[in-house]
Amino acid sequence: MTARKRFGGVAVALAVVWGAARAAANEPPAAGALSLWVQREYTSWDNPLHSELTINDKTVGTFTSDTDRAIEEFLRPGWNTIVLKTAPQPGAAKSNQLIFRIGSVSKKDGKRMMDVLWELRNGTDWKYKDGTYAHQLGPDRKEVTLTFRVYRAGSEAEVRKLGAGDYVLTGRPEYGSWNGPVTATVFVNGHEVSTFLGRERQVVMTPYLKKGENTIKLVSARVPNVVADNDVKFWVGGPAEYNATQGRYEVKPLNQFEAMHGWKRDKKTGQILNQVQTGAETVEREIKFTLEEEPRKK
Repeated sequence: MTARKRFGGVAVALAVVWGAARAAANEPPAAGALSLWVQREYTSWDNPLHSELTINDKTVGTFTSDTDRAIEEFLRPGWNTIVLKTAPQPGAAKSNQLIFRIGSVSKKDGKRMMDVLWELRNGTDWKYKDGTYAHQLGPDRKEVTLTFRVYRAGSEAEVRKLGAGDYVLTGRPEYGSWNGPVTATVFVNGHEVSTFLGRERQVVMTPYLKKGENTIKLVSARVPNVVADNDVKFWVGGPAEYNATQGRYEVKPLNQFEAMHGWKRDKKTGQILNQVQTGAETVEREIKFTLEEEPRKK
């Protein structure tokens, strides 16, 4: 379902393919428009975790199974708030969950493909046993709400191809099978790059760089009610050189950093706490690195 390629030893998720039968039931969105694909983790049986999805205070719908629809109307440039409210249904025969993917869709060989921008799940911290679900926050919780703060930048950085001399930023979740307690949004020398959420991605950031000192601003935003441990790990590498014997570009490591820096988990409540500013929902920090030469701009 997911294609992967390696650049300099770094694995990068490229796209998800959706069957042509789904496309027949939906009018394809405009090029570059964002779509929502919802899929059961196990497609052979029902999903007992039902979720209401809200974006920027507008209800997208309640989701119980596989869905494919355009959501461009709900998202705006800059900061957006995605809210996922999940409640288990009684009498579940088997465990399952929904995977929500948001990204731009294209068509190839009769099949719709998504370049996934953000991915989230409604089953994190829900435990199934003998037909009943219980949440890590407590056995009496009947529903749980997760709030994800994400930044929608332009599509330029998302579609830029890696070439000789380029510098890249790679971000991936430490564990890709469940949600993390923070979202991670990156700005490079004042240029917005995007939010990294639940999905491994690589972004070519050469046009944003300069000779000398460069600054990455990382904004990590708390996702309330996520108890499971996770993180978003980042690598900066470059300049890219083509290895003819390996048939790929390779990059030298320049810097690395993590999104959970500045957060600490409360041992009783399971919630993460801001160690930089008490009670604040975000941690902002700067990561600096130096380039000895001017990046080669195309």
